[in-house]
Amino acid sequence: MSDQSKEQELVEQLNSDKRSLRIQAIVKLSRVGSSQAALNALSNLAAKSDREEAFFVSQAIAKISQKLEKKLESYNTNIKEDFLVQGYNPTNVNTEEFNPKSLTTYDFLSASNEKAAVLLQYVREHSTEIPEALLPSVGVFLGKYGDSRDSEFILKYLETHHNTLTLPYISAAEKIDSRILIPVLPYLLASKEALVRSRAVMVLQRIDQTEAERHFLHLLASTQVEDRLAALEISFLFPFNRVKNYIVALLAEEKDADVFKACATVLASNPSLDVALRILDIIESKPSDQRKSITAIFNIISVAITKAKVLPAREATPQALVATWKKERLKKFLKDQEIQLCTTTGERREEIISWLKKNMKIPEVAEFVDHLSLNPQTEDVYQRLTSNNLNDSLVLPNIDIIFDTPETAKPETQKPTQAQPQPIKSITSNNVQPVKPQPIIQKQAQPEKEEQETVLPELTDIKETEPSVKKEEPLDENKEKIKYLKQLDMQQFLIEKHQVHELAENTSVPTDVRVEALNTLLRLSPPSGKIKNLGIQALNEENIKIKTIGFKILERVAPEILKDKLSELLLSNDTNIRVRAIRYGLKYEPGKAIEALEKLISSEDDNQRSYAISCLALCPFESVYHILIKALLKEKYDLVAKQITAVLISNPDPVILTMLDKISVITTDPNLEMVVSQARNELEAILSTLPKKESNLEEIDVFQEPTAKEDKPYSVENVKKLTKKIAKESKDEKEDKNKTNNSSGVLIFGMLANLPNMLREMSGLGWGILICVLFAIIGTIYYAVNPPQKSATTNIKRDKVKRNERVVKKGNKIPTSIKMNKLCNLTGKVTQVISESSIVIMSENQEVMVKFKGKDAKGISKGDKVVVDCIPYKVNPNNIVLSNGQKITNLSK
Repeated sequence: MSDQSKEQELVEQLNSDKRSLRIQAIVKLSRVGSSQAALNALSNLAAKSDREEAFFVSQAIAKISQKLEKKLESYNTNIKEDFLVQGYNPTNVNTEEFNPKSLTTYDFLSASNEKAAVLLQYVREHSTEIPEALLPSVGVFLGKYGDSRDSEFILKYLETHHNTLTLPYISAAEKIDSRILIPVLPYLLASKEALVRSRAVMVLQRIDQTEAERHFLHLLASTQVEDRLAALEISFLFPFNRVKNYIVALLAEEKDADVFKACATVLASNPSLDVALRILDIIESKPSDQRKSITAIFNIISVAITKAKVLPAREATPQALVATWKKERLKKFLKDQEIQLCTTTGERREEIISWLKKNMKIPEVAEFVDHLSLNPQTEDVYQRLTSNNLNDSLVLPNIDIIFDTPETAKPETQKPTQAQPQPIKSITSNNVQPVKPQPIIQKQAQPEKEEQETVLPELTDIKETEPSVKKEEPLDENKEKIKYLKQLDMQQFLIEKHQVHELAENTSVPTDVRVEALNTLLRLSPPSGKIKNLGIQALNEENIKIKTIGFKILERVAPEILKDKLSELLLSNDTNIRVRAIRYGLKYEPGKAIEALEKLISSEDDNQRSYAISCLALCPFESVYHILIKALLKEKYDLVAKQITAVLISNPDPVILTMLDKISVITTDPNLEMVVSQARNELEAILSTLPKKESNLEEIDVFQEPTAKEDKPYSVENVKKLTKKIAKESKDEKEDKNKTNNSSGVLIFGMLANLPNMLREMSGLGWGILICVLFAIIGTIYYAVNPPQKSATTNIKRDKVKRNERVVKKGNKIPTSIKMNKLCNLTGKVTQVISESSIVIMSENQEVMVKFKGKDAKGISKGDKVVVDCIPYKVNPNNIVLSNGQKITNLSK
């Protein structure tokens, strides 16, 4: 990138709504800026800058003006008075005449070598007399001309200042002697300013690489956008093999455009096939609003792979990379989707289902969908995907990826056929007529766009590298029977029920047909002894598909049989049956069920652990908290770890925050480190908004062996303690100030009460003093009763801020009646009963999960209309509001 284009990019960055980005742009412009346009942009920014930002503007204007040899008078009108740049060639600083009172910021920023000696002497001899407004520019000056004799002055400044204006002093300390920074490093790392914290991490990286990376990760996983941007700016300090994992994990949750841009810059600096394929994982699993930004990153990386010659050009095209992804990562991707289907609801779940529907022609996807029927947590997805009556509205547009190339590949349009399934005389006959179901998905032609785009082909359009001749498959009679059974409605079932019973009873019938016959009976037949016997027979068979449908039948028509067999079913060799038994057992024998879950969660299989966690989420939190913490400590798979942290965050407690901090010390895998760090930062943000309460949880010792650990003042744990201490001291200081004001009021009223006694003993001089005191008291009382009115604009701004704190933004699609961190009274319909202490309601088109401390939701059923008093505290990634319930009333009874 040329200097001119770089300058233009920085000038545009000056308009950012993020303060840290603006300051970074100002600092960089002071180095690369050399045009009139840069000066004008900086001058305009100065008019709306705060005190700290104005200093950096002043510094940049001075440096660029020197390059252009311009006078500064025309640019100093907008700069804050503290940092006013007065004149280009100062004459007041020389060895003969020196007037300290007339010193300006510019004198220190642009001192020549000759004049620097005079200024340096002044700083050393009169350090306590330097005006506060000049101190930031003195820091810049010492960074250029100072030496070890100035260490004490620099240290003193850093001990008392931790805002953005400390940045010049940090640089000066590094130049003179970096050991100066060690005593104040914990305070700098605890700063509220993202740029100060990231700069402190840079210093720490030279002292302790391990702790520096932990601080970097803590910054990158922050809930604050500016923290994440500051972390990405210094990511080059750490091993790329670890950083890339952190960033890919970040992309999966990110929504900010500036963060996406910064991530692309870092990932493209060291392009690799692995990163490109992992980003395709994210693109395929994200909704359309996020997909565009992540696609832009994929485009950049694919170009970088070509330029860096990581792959031959023909293998680095987007289409070729998608073909590679399909071949190498599709199975892993599908496994990830099953785990997410078990734990997500709402829009996110619908996106996954739509993706599966569009790619059902791929054999691996079809096989995966068939597998979903066995998992009790995804069998509803299987039914939706294989039902011929699937609602068209559930199918989203094609997953189109846009590329910055001139070619455009548009999908062909299909015209729907209107053929209806033909009736058959007997479903058990061997001459079943073929059924021609009406097409469910109709591809629409892409609308014309102003700019040409390249659309990435659908996965089903990607051909394998090895040529193969596709033979036309013969008509499968069994598939037609299955299709027919799926389409049966109640009226047709009453005609065909005997044939359906025959298919369900006959063990010689192909398994898939028999399973669908049993499913049809479960769906349409009323409970009866015959259905019960079929269920018992099916549960005792070896085939897992038959066994599963048998369990479902008995769960509906004869739950007492399952209760008697519960101990046996909990020990089943098949995971899906065990999970069904556990879910069933939680209602009747929770102790045995939780014990089985604890065994299941230690499985080597990722899916089995995922099943266990989904079930644990249904249990009373206090009884499974220790299981979840120990599972997180051992977990190796990031998606399963996310499941665990999601359950922990849904039950906010200070002890959980402590446990996450402990686990973060032990975890070494970059993917899991990111998950834990994001969870602890999110939980910390939630706890800060909730009223303090006494915890019922106990800390768990997560360290297997006690180890002698060096106490580092700058460690993440110690810095967090320091941050809390600083916050507490600040709060106490405010409370003391309020107490002092109250004490003054008591003193005044005490004096008034004692006024008669004072008057009797008053001398002439005393009367004069008394009159003055009385005027002061009257004035104090008047202003206390009638405080000065602030402008209407100020009041409007304050009211606006308060409203923004109370009400969730409309961008989150939450009705304005739901007020975060405030007690709300909501009326809604129960859409899901999770347990006796947790339900999900739909209130004003918004899903709200309400979790009670006790069994307040006992007796509540799906579909009931309820009124709940709750405190909403968070919106999860599935756009569901999480809340703590206080009271519930069932209006349906």
